[in-house]
Amino acid sequence: MCRSRHQAERVRRLGPREGKASRAERQRVSTEPRVQTVDSPHPRDSAPIIGAIEYNAKAWTDAEADLRKSIDAFPQQVDPVAVLRLSLALDQQTKYAEALKYANQAVDLTKEGTTAGKAARDEKDRLTKLSSGTAPGQNPAPK
Repeated sequence: MCRSRHQAERVRRLGPREGKASRAERQRVSTEPRVQTVDSPHPRDSAPIIGAIEYNAKAWTDAEADLRKSIDAFPQQVDPVAVLRLSLALDQQTKYAEALKYANQAVDLTKEGTTAGKAARDEKDRLTKLSSGTAPGQNPAPK
């Protein structure tokens, strides 16, 4: 039995029972290739994005974990903004020594004239001041 293209399309949309398709048409419809979907992206690809979202939501500990994952996933090609965000997230948790370590790394990874570079240098200066008790570029008072 030869069906028109319109009827075959109706069978695809409505299914074999409602369209009353022949056995051959049902077989053809069921063996057509289907579009494959990806259930979720690879965790290392999504970690910097999720870390940034959590940082913006002020979920500091979650942001810290995901930003660490993103940095560890690409050790040869570290994202300087992710390193800076990690430093800021640690700073918000008052983990100043560790935050300073990542601020220094962010300074090393960024250029001086860029927005990220300025933010990294400002964070480094702020953390240096917090940890030593003096302003950046100043010597401590003599004892």
